[in-house]
Amino acid sequence: CEDFSQSISHIKSEFDQASQLISRFISWCEIFKKSQSSKLTTAQQIGLYGELSFLENILDHENNNDLYALVESWLGPEGSEQDFKKDNIIHEIKCITTRRSFAAVISSERQLEAEDDETLKLVVYIVDREKGSEKNLNHCIERIREILSLSPMALALFNFKLLECGYYEEDCSHYEDFSYELRETKFYLVDSEFPR
Repeated sequence: CEDFSQSISHIKSEFDQASQLISRFISWCEIFKKSQSSKLTTAQQIGLYGELSFLENILDHENNNDLYALVESWLGPEGSEQDFKKDNIIHEIKCITTRRSFAAVISSERQLEAEDDETLKLVVYIVDREKGSEKNLNHCIERIREILSLSPMALALFNFKLLECGYYEEDCSHYEDFSYELRETKFYLVDSEFPR
């Protein structure tokens, strides 16, 4: 507690104090979680890249309107059945490599369920995963952080969600070796006609 109070004692603005507290909390979470962490698997990296690509896309197209709410709509790190939910629109994100046959793995039937007043969309990113570091996972994260730098609260929430995913700064060199090139994006409306 003393660490938290000392970290904000010199800050006047309540907004800046809240941002600092969140950042400090994330730092402490990282310390405690790191002892049980391991690097993301290849499948986890590809999945995270897909979710981050979608997040970056909505951040770019929402003209920076309420950045915090947009980051808050990313539910994948929290273990939610679907990856994004804003208002009554749900997006389930799948990212597959072109080396695999076109099949997106649905881990549970609940991923494709929505309430009557909700709209569920499946977004499938098809990517090439190649040796090289030009468009790697770290670059994707840095691009999003740059957008979110306009909102310290949104940036702090984003960094916390990365921790929930198992992405730790100390491991970032592990994610430098492979880059991702988007080949195709497919959108599906999941309704009563959608194959189950």
